[in-house]
Amino acid sequence: MFNGFNAFVQNPMSFLSKRFNLPQGLRTPDEMINYLLQSGQLSQDQINKVYEQYKNMQGNGGIPPFFK
Repeated sequence: MFNGFNAFVQNPMSFLSKRFNLPQGLRTPDEMINYLLQSGQLSQDQINKVYEQYKNMQGNGGIPPFFK
């Protein structure tokens, strides 16, 4: 379960670039999320669902301690 998550944590740009069209130069997660929203590659609802899932995983111990 954590293989994809660990790959994302180690290199978010590389992980996301395999799934989305992201330009070079984006440095932070906020920049990446904003670009994906503005370019229409993700909707606000999709972002909200990912964040909700993250909070659920965090609440039941599914996120490694260094992310809490």
